[in-house]
Amino acid sequence: MRAIHLRAVLIALAVFWGGLAQHVGGQGDGVLLRYKGKVGDTMRYKSWFRMRLIGLSGGATKLRTTFSYEAIHSHRISSVFPDGTFEMETTRESGKVQRDGREEDLSGKPYKRAVRISDRGKVIEEKVIEGEEQEDEDKFADPIVLMDEIHSRAVQNIAFPESAVKIGTEWTTALTERIGEGTVSITIKSRVIDFVELDGHKCAVIESEISAPLDLPVKMGEFEIKLSGEFKSWTTLHFDYERGIEVLSEDQIRMVANQTAQASGQSLSLQFKVAANAKTVLLSHTPAGK
Repeated sequence: MRAIHLRAVLIALAVFWGGLAQHVGGQGDGVLLRYKGKVGDTMRYKSWFRMRLIGLSGGATKLRTTFSYEAIHSHRISSVFPDGTFEMETTRESGKVQRDGREEDLSGKPYKRAVRISDRGKVIEEKVIEGEEQEDEDKFADPIVLMDEIHSRAVQNIAFPESAVKIGTEWTTALTERIGEGTVSITIKSRVIDFVELDGHKCAVIESEISAPLDLPVKMGEFEIKLSGEFKSWTTLHFDYERGIEVLSEDQIRMVANQTAQASGQSLSLQFKVAANAKTVLLSHTPAGK
């Protein structure tokens, strides 16, 4: 599921996708977009993520870093509820992360989540079963963590419309999320741009543009940090409307964050520019009992 992949890591990178997309016409009165499934249904996805960050001070580059992630996750429906919501268990089968050329194998590290999601795609609740996440409020002083948090919160709230959609159907979601010691106002504009057949899946293609101005206080040790700037991302989702599953998700993310830190009468200012690309591809869909 879209929100689950992105939450599992940062999100995933745009690398080569070998499937052939063909236009599917004749949608008539429209298509109702709903996630579907039964207890025991399992989807396996492969995700890629690539990111680069530049830190500037006084116009001069002070920091450069690159980060990449690759993993395979399995999503199994564990419960289906009468209200149309269902719970899914997510585990990481394999993975590796690389930062500035140093690689780490994640295959032996536990990772398991339970996510409750509506049939329209909104994440209602997420629980950590194995593999703890960092809970410190000062983690948002790291622009990479902040970028991930904003994008994940936004994607978790992209819900399909209640009624059937056609090419050109648009909808907007606005939300305010508490992050660290402050709040971020996020606007998500979504639009159905096409219906295509991709590797045997009849898909609605949905583009979402996410924007969020940054104005956050963060405390890190003795430092009082003020963050300002802008976050923007663009997500394209191929959703199989017959089987009710995600087939392909691609993301572009950009963030500029101005960071001013003060402590003991001293002040330090940095500007961070972050650019990332992500991609998640369906590897297999196994219905329950097969």
